[in-house]
Amino acid sequence: MSYRPDIEGLRAIAILLVVMAHARVPWMAGGFIGVDVFFVLSGYLITSLLRAEIEASGRVDFIAFYARRFRRLAPSLCLVLVTTLVAAFFVLSPAETHPQSKAAGAAALWGANLHFIFAGQGYFDPSAESNLFLHLWSLGVEEQFYLVWPVLVALAASRMRGVMIAVAVGSFALSLRLSHEAPTFAFYMMPTRAWQFAVGALMVGTTLPKGYGWAGLSTVVGSALLIQPDDVFPGLWALLPTLGTAAILAAGGVSVLTHPRVQALGTVSYSLYLWHWPILLLGDRVAADVPEGPRRLLMVLISLALAAATYWLIERPIRRVRIDRPGRLVAVVSAVLALFSVGMFTWAYQTDDSYRQSLAKQLPEIYQRGCDSYTTDDIVKPCEAGDPSAQRTAVLIGDSIGMQWYPAVSEAFTREGWRLVALTKSACPMVDEPVYHHGSRDRFLLCESWRDKALDVVVAMKPDLVVFGSSHVYAFDDAQWREGSSRVMTRLRDASAHVVLIESTPRLAIDVFACLQSGGACGSPPDSAALSRVFELQRAVAGPLGVRSMSMNDLICPRGRCEAMQGGEIVYRDRQHLTAAYVKTLAGEFGTRVRR
Repeated sequence: MSYRPDIEGLRAIAILLVVMAHARVPWMAGGFIGVDVFFVLSGYLITSLLRAEIEASGRVDFIAFYARRFRRLAPSLCLVLVTTLVAAFFVLSPAETHPQSKAAGAAALWGANLHFIFAGQGYFDPSAESNLFLHLWSLGVEEQFYLVWPVLVALAASRMRGVMIAVAVGSFALSLRLSHEAPTFAFYMMPTRAWQFAVGALMVGTTLPKGYGWAGLSTVVGSALLIQPDDVFPGLWALLPTLGTAAILAAGGVSVLTHPRVQALGTVSYSLYLWHWPILLLGDRVAADVPEGPRRLLMVLISLALAAATYWLIERPIRRVRIDRPGRLVAVVSAVLALFSVGMFTWAYQTDDSYRQSLAKQLPEIYQRGCDSYTTDDIVKPCEAGDPSAQRTAVLIGDSIGMQWYPAVSEAFTREGWRLVALTKSACPMVDEPVYHHGSRDRFLLCESWRDKALDVVVAMKPDLVVFGSSHVYAFDDAQWREGSSRVMTRLRDASAHVVLIESTPRLAIDVFACLQSGGACGSPPDSAALSRVFELQRAVAGPLGVRSMSMNDLICPRGRCEAMQGGEIVYRDRQHLTAAYVKTLAGEFGTRVRR
């Protein structure tokens, strides 16, 4: 096909819109529609090439087609993937690096869009926006389209236009429906984007008056100014950049698109697309002290320099290499990309397992000392800390939620010369009511037996202070919470003059590990309704019995949001349990509140 400089100019407009949006230019939040321009361009160019090949030889050489695609796209992609991962290793924390490697592995197989779909990360979600390879979703869509389109064109060469119209109509209808019902799927997936490629394909051989070119360019730029990230997209909104690009192609271009500087930007558009997003994100870390505006401008200039170097040193020389054995090229490149992908996923899952185990081990030390028998027996196994001959003794008793406060109690009291005794059994509440195993109708008789024995131990000990607590998620009704708690408090009050009930920890509505791994903002509002209900029921019986109640939840969930990480310290080790390291940081305030 003959060279069209206006198409290079269109590439420049598309990449400029995308970069401006990602650089957070205030009035260009809709610049992400530059990707839609690329989709229409791809449909036009690929169909033009395929049609020319069919007219010249009567068939499509699929192996040669994919060899040309690999030669065009793979070298620069591999460079950016490897370089970005190396930079991430030095700049990001291990918790943030792991999800990057998974996305890189998916991108190497042209499946970044599938990765973000299965990860449940929408394009504008905070957890996705921190991924260094988020922008590569569009390459996945393009390559998946390339798997299907040449076959359709070859099989329906004589009815090509009818096939294009059918694809455009069917895909657009699907996109309209799923943009409302499954917006993440509609945004990322090839079947809901194929209509944009098909519209571009329909412009092959279509001509419009030159004036339509200016109207199309105005529509593309106007849509970037008009469309916002919270609009339903693609849906009907995607018609604007799609039809605008189609008009430019059919009208034969616009003079401004052939300006030398516009052409220069279009020439490096692919490399700039690959580089700009990871450079912007990494720049936010390494130059965090630089004001946002100058910092982002600097990162864009660095991206542009890298793009130019990539084009002149890699893209341009490789594109000039003659492909004598396309089958071998496809096989070798596929093998290299597959090995890279397997390596990334293997490393990611191995380190994920290690990190998950490390997070799960953020337990109070008493669990390593064998003090918690859980479901194995009802033997009371006190764990002691501090001076055994101390004049004052504190007791901490409860299930795993109550016992998570051990590091704070230990830090607050043993340093002041107290003896500390911990009595715990996981999943065994300090509520004197029948208990059942989680998700089962089987009675947890070992819990009930252990609780009676543990309370006997406390009564016999006569400690100076008792701190106790349990989770609020047990399936008790209001009467059971009141009466069962009252019976336990009565026995504890008989043992000590100072008994303190500590409120249960709020549950998170997220998978903490997955959220931390995503590198995004991790947290959720507390399950305040259930939490407050149970605490109020317990406080109602605690007061008349002389039992004090306290809560640390204003520190765990400041301003009504429970964060998985605070001040560089991981707060939660699962949906409800706190990490031992974080609890220890609260020791001073815990001691103050217990003594009030």
